[in-house]
Amino acid sequence: MQPSFFVVLPFLQFCAKMRKFSTILSPNPRYTGKKRRELTPTERVAIVTARKLGRLRVELAKAFNYHPITITRTFARFSTYELVKSLPRSNRLKKINNGNIRYIKRLLRRNPRITWAALQASSGVGCCIITLRCYLGKYFRRKWYVRKRIFLTDA
Repeated sequence: MQPSFFVVLPFLQFCAKMRKFSTILSPNPRYTGKKRRELTPTERVAIVTARKLGRLRVELAKAFNYHPITITRTFARFSTYELVKSLPRSNRLKKINNGNIRYIKRLLRRNPRITWAALQASSGVGCCIITLRCYLGKYFRRKWYVRKRIFLTDA
């Protein structure tokens, strides 16, 4: 059964002709060599529709100039999520968010002679002292004087 929103074969031929004459306008153009580019949503729709119609992945890979694994993954992603747009990337989570940084800077302004260990304990952020220093950056480079201070105890 052929979908009614467009005919697959002329669309694939149209994409192939556009690629031959280099008229695809995209924010991420295809580079020669080892650089990669994302599939556009229209290419994903064409791949999924052609795959559902029974076209082989090797034929689609040649028509779209991609590796057959890319065709397989695109179809598998569509069957799992039923989306043709890109999925969000997973980034490394930050240890400290901007609200915590503002709170730590406020603590340092109130008590500039606080030690790093005391700052770590009073801030309530579960990170090490080096991470605190990295996040504060140039804002508090003078804190190394406080680290050399001798602690006085009650006698």
